[in-house]
Amino acid sequence: MSIFTKKYIQDSLSYEEYRQMGKDLVQQGKTTGPNQTEKLFGYSKLNDKRMDRLDKTQELQPETIEFIKSIRMPQYWVMITELWCGDAAIHLPLIEKMAALNPRIRLCILLRDDNPEIIDEYLTEGTRSIPKLILLDENLEEIGVWGPRPEGAQQIRDEWKAAGGGDKEVMLEAIQRWYIQDKGISVQREVLALLTKKQETAT
Repeated sequence: MSIFTKKYIQDSLSYEEYRQMGKDLVQQGKTTGPNQTEKLFGYSKLNDKRMDRLDKTQELQPETIEFIKSIRMPQYWVMITELWCGDAAIHLPLIEKMAALNPRIRLCILLRDDNPEIIDEYLTEGTRSIPKLILLDENLEEIGVWGPRPEGAQQIRDEWKAAGGGDKEVMLEAIQRWYIQDKGISVQREVLALLTKKQETAT
């Protein structure tokens, strides 16, 4: 049984509400979540500018557009995030563009630290890694789960961890370079693969 109820959907933020909240917080020198550190605020300020750019420049693949537009049954796409999360800032504008293609899809944004009972159902190697995208059908039953990052980017992180860690900033820079080269194509393919698998199972 799904942990989600209608209340989570009703209490969620739209993309526009999330972006405006982020801008308001950045103006106040704040971020989302209980940890109001200078470092997290710096990430949030950077992410706000990054999302402004991606809103204007990211493009969807033709096959993505065709598939998303073909969806006939209502869906909820629940994105768990925080303003300071760099991976979320890269992927959320793209997810929003995908959801906006079809009026049957509603993108619902939940803050991780305001909803621990949700993120604790979707841990990554025992951690509350974000972003996490949970695809739900009209009955709030799970279609699939994506995140916290595409397979190629996750591989960079896993190899860094397997090598004993080290300078985390070097690893994060390598992931950012991968994102720039990938141009959001992997996220589109992976989300479409989840939706396709559900369709095939249903037929």
